[in-house]
Parts: sequence; structure tokens; C-alpha cells
Amino acid sequence: MSDSENSLLTHLAVLDDLIQVIYQGHLKFVVLSAVDDDAWNVHVGLTSRTKEGRWWTGQWKQEDVEKIMGPRSSSSLMETFVQKLKTAFTEGDMFIGNWNPSKGAEINLAIGTTDKKPLSISLTELSSQDAAAFASDVLFRIALQAQKHGCQLQPSTLPAPPVLPDMPRQPRSRTTTVKDSSSTSTSTSSKSAQDPETLKEIEELRSQLAEAHAETTKSPKSKAPSNPLQLRMTRGLAAASHVKGASLANPNKRVRKIKEIEFEDED
Repeated sequence: MSDSENSLLTHLAVLDDLIQVIYQGHLKFVVLSAVDDDAWNVHVGLTSRTKEGRWWTGQWKQEDVEKIMGPRSSSSLMETFVQKLKTAFTEGDMFIGNWNPSKGAEINLAIGTTDKKPLSISLTELSSQDAAAFASDVLFRIALQAQKHGCQLQPSTLPAPPVLPDMPRQPRSRTTTVKDSSSTSTSTSSKSAQDPETLKEIEELRSQLAEAHAETTKSPKSKAPSNPLQLRMTRGLAAASHVKGASLANPNKRVRKIKEIEFEDED
């Protein structure tokens, strides 16, 4: 392949990996575009629920491009031409020319329907086996693309929620754990050591309070004398102290009060 041919096919690379849908009457077609080192390839599929899927294929090689642009087209002219093809493709400015559902019918893909002379690519129908193989390959590529969108054919238009990074858990240092355990053990042992002393002090206070209460409520009693004479004297003194006006010699008798007799003056 010459440098000129390589340059023309390089410009066609912008048509690689494109897909579009054509609505033509009640028919629906899907068009796929791909570019390799040798040609620009298109595949056209007819979607139908009542009939088997059918596929057609066509391509432009270097000589087909030269028939349109000439063998010595400038780089800027080729860029303009290829960009025009891409715009027509992405905007759906295409239709199936000479449509005929019969097997072996000569149909084509017309591009640039608004132009006076649209460009066209001749299409050839694939066999059932080739059509099935190509359809499987297309589905495989679609599945690969869907993996980038959570395996969804139609990705959600809503923004994905932010994924919060997992905060790593910081393990507690062994020194801190040992220190906490040691302080807990020390606190527990100190409390256990203080409990007996505290209980002892509480018991002593209770005993002192009980003794004080008993002293305040107990009436003072003297020790009873064992000598009978002393006992009689003690009883007598007690009786004299309790009976007002009793005689000191005989506590059982009241004291006689001597009243002084007053005489009137003779004068």
C-alpha cells in the first residue's frame, strides 16, 4: 500500500465504531460502521419480530474513495469529505436505496439524502450463518460496553452516588491496652483493700452512737448498799428528800412548825 493510500484510509478512521438507526416506513434498520486497514465496512440489519433477522454488508476500499475524491486529493479536502460523511451518519441522514425484501436484491445504503447526488454503498446480504455470527459478535461488544455502566444497556441519567472510602480501623496499641488493664486492676484492688477499713470505722461509729444513746436514756442509779443500817439510812434520806416538810429525826412524821405567839402591848 502506498503512502497516498495509507493517508486516505487514515482519514476514514473517524467513521470507526459508529452505530445508527434508520426508520423507513414501517421498517427499522440498524447500521454499524467500522474501519480497518483495508476498507470502510458497513453492516445493515433489518429488525423484525415475525421474520428471521437479516443482515447486509458493504464496503469502500481505496479505489472507491479515489473514484469520488480523485487519486491526489489534499489532506484538508479529505478531512472535509470524511467529516461530512460522519455528520450525515450521526444525524441519521441515510436511507436504504432500491429496497426490495427479495433474496439477492441489489440494494444500497445512501448517505447524505439532502445532497443532490447522495453517496451510496452497495449492499450484499449475508447467509443465515454469517448473519447469526455477526449478530452474536455485536451483542458481545455491546455487553462489554455495558460493563462500564453497571451492566445496563441504558445507563441511568442520574449521577451515581459518591462512594465513600472505607475508613481503616486503627488497632489499639498493646501499650494502651496493658495500661488500661493495669489501671483497672489497681483501682479494683485499692477499692477491695479499703472496704474492710471502711466497714470497721462504720461499726465503731455505730457502737459509739449506741453507747451515747444508752447513757442519755438511762436514769442514774446508785449502787445499792449491802449494810442493813446503811440501807435504812439511805431509804430515810431518800424519803426525806421526796416528802416535803418531813421530820429529819423521824422521816415518817411531819415536822411541827412552831409559830411565834405575838402579844399586844399593854400600853
